[in-house]
Amino acid sequence: QREPAHPIRVERLDGLREKEATLNRKVASLKQRSGDAMREPVDPSLAERHAFADLGAPDGAGVLIINPPYGERMDQDADINAVYKMIGDTLKKKWAGWTAWVITSNMEAAKHVKLTPKPKIKLYNGSLDCRFLRYELYAGSRRRDPVEV
Repeated sequence: QREPAHPIRVERLDGLREKEATLNRKVASLKQRSGDAMREPVDPSLAERHAFADLGAPDGAGVLIINPPYGERMDQDADINAVYKMIGDTLKKKWAGWTAWVITSNMEAAKHVKLTPKPKIKLYNGSLDCRFLRYELYAGSRRRDPVEV
């Protein structure tokens, strides 16, 4: 069996529904697409679990897709804004050179990512009105210092 080009990494950001995380391992058994050609199924044992804040980007560039909790089903004590802040901090510190896509219905919490999404694509996740937000990640800052006269 061939190894995938990149390992599949699985993480539940909210940690609330542990049994649902096992479903993510089943994703690893799905066939990967490469153009129109189908590859062999990925070995589910290659799926890994990591806390997102501890996860670093693989070498090179790539695409990261995140479906964080929206806040509808989180425990009352959970701070959804802190979750989105952690996502933004982690993306800025560890994923330079990558493109991150985040799907969310909680646009107020998404503001705590503190990055500018371009574009914001409207879509539905079941009955939830969501946005698919693209973040181009880079090292440093793109802010320009004011020109001295």
